[in-house]
Amino acid sequence: MALAVEAGGTKHGFRAVQLPINAAMAEAWSQPWQYSSGAAVQAGQTLMEAAGKLGVRVFASGPLMEVCGRGALQCWALLGLV
Repeated sequence: MALAVEAGGTKHGFRAVQLPINAAMAEAWSQPWQYSSGAAVQAGQTLMEAAGKLGVRVFASGPLMEVCGRGALQCWALLGLV
């Protein structure tokens, strides 16, 4: 958020972030790797927790696991989901 304020001032337009979120790429809600020196985000939070505290919306790219490069059923089988 500090970069958004630095680039655009307090009226910056940073309101949302797009990232791959699906069963194969769960880091956004499962791994606490967001860090900030600001008061809103504490060390070691997930991206979803940090976004919530900063008022940043998150929307998905790749929600149907096209990242696997093969059919969805094959991909789900690799993950043990079917």
